[in-house]
Amino acid sequence: MVSFIIPTFNRPNFLVTAIESAIQQTFKCEIIVCDHGSDSSTRKVVENYIDRVKYIRRDIDYGVHFLWLDAIMQSSNDFIHINFDDDWSDLSFIADALKLLKDDVGYVFTGNNLFYEDTQKFVPYSNVLPLQSGLINSSLIEKYIVGGSLFISPGSCLLRKQEMLNSIFLGKIPFCSNYYKGVGVDLLFTLDPLNNFKKVGFIDKGLVTFRVHTSSITVDANKSEANRKNILRAYNDARKFYLAKKYLSRVFPSNAFYIFYKYFICFPIKFKLRYYQNKH
Repeated sequence: MVSFIIPTFNRPNFLVTAIESAIQQTFKCEIIVCDHGSDSSTRKVVENYIDRVKYIRRDIDYGVHFLWLDAIMQSSNDFIHINFDDDWSDLSFIADALKLLKDDVGYVFTGNNLFYEDTQKFVPYSNVLPLQSGLINSSLIEKYIVGGSLFISPGSCLLRKQEMLNSIFLGKIPFCSNYYKGVGVDLLFTLDPLNNFKKVGFIDKGLVTFRVHTSSITVDANKSEANRKNILRAYNDARKFYLAKKYLSRVFPSNAFYIFYKYFICFPIKFKLRYYQNKH
């Protein structure tokens, strides 16, 4: 039912903890380590688990979106948990999340702890929003995410494979002008399902731990005011794109939108393409 995906790039020491947390889950999962462009040290780590882990390796690193997409496409199951290579999941994460993943639930998310690598300090999860464990209306989660008071990392979620494939883009989000190390798509993973499912599951516990270290994206973003603004703009672009899709789908019923797309977009492009092909 569940594929436990670990995207990785040159973090062999951290990767061991991530793999161990996957193997020791109380609910057994397909485990996929996807590696684009790492040196041989990553391969050596995975070889110790080769009988329990599916290892996908590409010599060239085309970026984080291709890495995620490669792993998701090669998974065998309908539900996905992305565990980044520097983080780890509580051993009951998958089992507890599955209890809430009903037919009308888009995804399940949990709280997260923080572990500061430099000081070895563990900071337990603390809920700052009025949310309780159980099923929550998607409209409320949308309000919090779009408003900026809640960010749900894919690393703290059990997501639906098809919804993830519908959300992921290879490169920048269409019509968006800001970009910061691949961020934005991760927000769409938790926004797009809100249009298709009435509820979201929430577990008010810190069932995942995010490692804070010098090479993490969020730490890097806080090194300068310019970086911090760039990551905020990239996430705001994702929010705007989500809202545009949502409201356009309401303005244009599916049939009307299909007619508009077919006759006013596809046909002109088709004839333009034919012209260039005949010419060359």
